[in-house]
Amino acid sequence: MEAEVKADFEDAEVELVEGSRGVFDVAVDGRTVFSRGSSPFGKRFPRAGETSDLIRRELEAGA
Repeated sequence: MEAEVKADFEDAEVELVEGSRGVFDVAVDGRTVFSRGSSPFGKRFPRAGETSDLIRRELEAGA
């Protein structure tokens, strides 16, 4: 997933923060765009390309 984000956003800074209990969140400038434990995502990991799509939407919304 890190490679996907870096390929789509060359200037992206990707940081892995170890957690517990299967937590998996993706944030853009401190705003959560994906959370494995929250609706509407349920208890799943992002699908291929989904992370980049969510990041792109967040960046466009913040522009």
